[in-house]
Amino acid sequence: MRDLWHWLRAAATENWSLKVLAVLIAVLIDIVVRRDSVRETVKELPISLTGISKNQVLGSELPETVKVRVRGRWADIRALHAESSAHLLVDVSTIHVGERFIFDRRRVEQQLPSRGIEVLDVQPPSLDIRLEAMQKKTVPVEAVVVGEPAAGNRVAMAGIHVEPKEIQVFGPASTLKTLRSVKTVAQDLQGLDADLHATVALQTLPRLLRPSQNQVLLDISLEQSAVLKTVPNLAVSLRGCPAGKRCTVEPLEISADLQGSAAAIASCLQQGLDNAAYLDLPAVLVQASGTASIHLHDCPGVSAKPRPDVANWSVLGESAQPAAAPTPATR
Repeated sequence: MRDLWHWLRAAATENWSLKVLAVLIAVLIDIVVRRDSVRETVKELPISLTGISKNQVLGSELPETVKVRVRGRWADIRALHAESSAHLLVDVSTIHVGERFIFDRRRVEQQLPSRGIEVLDVQPPSLDIRLEAMQKKTVPVEAVVVGEPAAGNRVAMAGIHVEPKEIQVFGPASTLKTLRSVKTVAQDLQGLDADLHATVALQTLPRLLRPSQNQVLLDISLEQSAVLKTVPNLAVSLRGCPAGKRCTVEPLEISADLQGSAAAIASCLQQGLDNAAYLDLPAVLVQASGTASIHLHDCPGVSAKPRPDVANWSVLGESAQPAAAPTPATR
């Protein structure tokens, strides 16, 4: 037992340099074996089209990338995955109408940045490439707005304008025929309290279409929104009461609904509404009492409606004389 203990101790503590060297050699062998081992992997590569003339445009949707399954040494596989700029060129100059482009594995191998890699498969194995004559179409530009302006403001009638009103869009006829308009990126009007003049971008078109410009000028005009305010306790006056007579009116007070911009209503109230409500007696009286419409003096920019809009009047005593100058009604 003692001999075994001495042997284990010697094995663990003697010849350190040889032991370290052995470990390094083992690691080196492992690295070499790994680099030389053959593996399979899948690399996703973007595709680029070549061979399209200036008067042609792609008329079919294509995937942006294809998946290439390859086999090769580990070192080459790592180099392939490390190459971020790798892509496949698809030459469509020799494709005829109705034909599909089929990936040739050998040509794909020639485009890979790492040599010595074998291409096993490409997915999808072919592409439906349809070339059409380049055409153009003139379409209107629609402004898109969201949100509400600040309180007391609103977008004026016909207050949204874009310049230019129309633009040209280029692309294949099969896609252009369904295009009715081009829309702007949504413009937020939330809290807006002044006219807006801005350059806005257009929304992205379908992949096969190209606009003649990517931005337009947008003008939005605001106006003060109409508000409704009720003014109570307006005295009603009677105009045309005959001289020497006493006239009465019922009701003596009314309310009035004022509708207009906040500024116009404020100006109207500032001027005062004394004697704003009135009614006129007939020029020739044929009866001693009756009803008549209540009128309100005009305020610029304000629509006024009396409530109620009619009143009862009475003339105490008989009279058939023409109406005299206005006198206040007796309460």
